[in-house]
Amino acid sequence: MPCFYLDPDEPIRTFDLDIGYNGKIVIEALVDTTSLTLYNYKIVFANLYSTNITQDTVIIRNDYKSGNFDYIESIKEKFIHHISYIKLIRIKESNCVYPSKCIFPIKINQ
Repeated sequence: MPCFYLDPDEPIRTFDLDIGYNGKIVIEALVDTTSLTLYNYKIVFANLYSTNITQDTVIIRNDYKSGNFDYIESIKEKFIHHISYIKLIRIKESNCVYPSKCIFPIKINQ
């Protein structure tokens, strides 16, 4: 059992991207287990497709990137701000485990 839970315990809100892409982005953040804060955010996965041009896609997976990934990485701070409402709340269990990272899937709409 993890030593904390995410609050609110509900799906992450959809992010409205204003450049005509739909799909999903996954953000990974490391956990400071002392202060229960998130840091060192990075985009670990993206699968976006253009609503206007069917061949226009953005893909980010591990060491593979294609499409307009520079733009997606340049607005990473907007994604971080989008999930900043999520808080880590410590539980009062003695036999719990502190995960070293959290994964946040974000649905993208145009």
